[in-house]
Amino acid sequence: MWLEAMWTGYDVSGSVSATELVFSVPVEPRMDISYAMHAEDFKTLWNDIHESKDEVMLEEANNLFQCLYSHFCRHFRIHLSATQLVKVTASVASAHCEGKEVPQ
Repeated sequence: MWLEAMWTGYDVSGSVSATELVFSVPVEPRMDISYAMHAEDFKTLWNDIHESKDEVMLEEANNLFQCLYSHFCRHFRIHLSATQLVKVTASVASAHCEGKEVPQ
């Protein structure tokens, strides 16, 4: 969550037009939920939450994800807070919970 919040502030023009979050649902067989939103919309939300321009605070990252979780639950009745965030993709980079990072 913190990486995604940190990456959101970067302006990088490239091929990634969406910010994607992948959540693993704790069921068998394994199921993932992909949650993508336009990068500019994600950045607007982050700018509304982010108070300190010098550093990314953990509380701000938590607030960002609480907003995303609430929005997703309101529309799909799925509680992402009961899942595990396993991958984030932004215009800057992509990271997986297994530690693999691929520059965009």
